[in-house]
Parts: sequence; C-alpha cells; structure tokens
Amino acid sequence: SLMTLPVNDPAAWAKLVGAARSGKEGFFAFYSSVADAITTNVSLMTLPVDDHAIVRGHAVFDTCSLAEGRMYRLQVHLDRLFASAASARLPLPFGGDEAANRERITEIVRATCVASGRRSCDVRFWLTAGTGNLGVTPAGCTPSLYVLCFGGLPPLPGSEDADTVGISEATVP
Repeated sequence: SLMTLPVNDPAAWAKLVGAARSGKEGFFAFYSSVADAITTNVSLMTLPVDDHAIVRGHAVFDTCSLAEGRMYRLQVHLDRLFASAASARLPLPFGGDEAANRERITEIVRATCVASGRRSCDVRFWLTAGTGNLGVTPAGCTPSLYVLCFGGLPPLPGSEDADTVGISEATVP
C-alpha cells in the first residue's frame, strides 16, 4: 500500500517547519540575497531547493567571528571567499567588480550582525551559483549570497585547551 502524506497550505507548512526547527536557538540572524533581507526567525532561515548549493554543491563558504562587537579579520575572510569563488567559477552576486561586491557584502555582514543582537558570535557566509534550475550547469541562475550569525562552532577533537593554547589554522589552496 502507498503511504499518503499531507499536502499542506503555506500556514500549515510554516507551522510544521517551525516545530521541526525549534531548539535551534543558536541561530540569531540570516541574510538571503534571494529576498535581499534579513530574518531572525529560525524557521525562515532556508535556501531555495533550486539553489545550486543544493542542486550541485556549487558553492563556497567562509566563517569569521564577531568578537565584542568587532568583525575579526573580515577582509581576510572575504579575500579567501573571493579566491574560492573564482576557483569554483562562481560569479559574484551583486554585479560589477570585486570591489563593489566586497563593499556590499561587508555592509550585509555588518547589518546581519547588528540584526543578531549579539556582540559575539560566529558568522558564516556562502556564495552559490544561485537559483534558477535543477540542471547540471548554472546557466540562467542568479548567483546568491547567504549570511548566518550563529552561536558557536563545536570544539575540534583534541582542542580542549584551544582557549589558552590556540589551535592551528590551515588554508587549503
């Protein structure tokens, strides 16, 4: 016999997703270029199913820290993000050149941090080939940026003394 699943209206869907996402209180604010807006509602912190980050894994990300109200080395993290995007042949989401994208993304990261209401948290950002199709190539897709302010990364194995000793940093070319 076939299993039957309900087909929900948007309100019922939002309620179900909200219930499934409860307990994710460590997610403080999320920006999506798809909406060009920030939300603090955890159940709305989603990527569209046709984003090539999901469709093909065509995305890059980086993570930095907001520490006592200051972005720690944001420009260094953006350097790495842009280099990774170029290597992955990802177009930048805001048209124009890298300098214009850097300025806009810096402002978006800042605004997302402010919206989080936190003075200290981790900040992850993704550049993706974007939304538009379920095909093999991103032809016709609109590149996307997502930014998430969240409540901390789990400790690395063996890093119990990371706060006093530090941990090694590795950069993959």
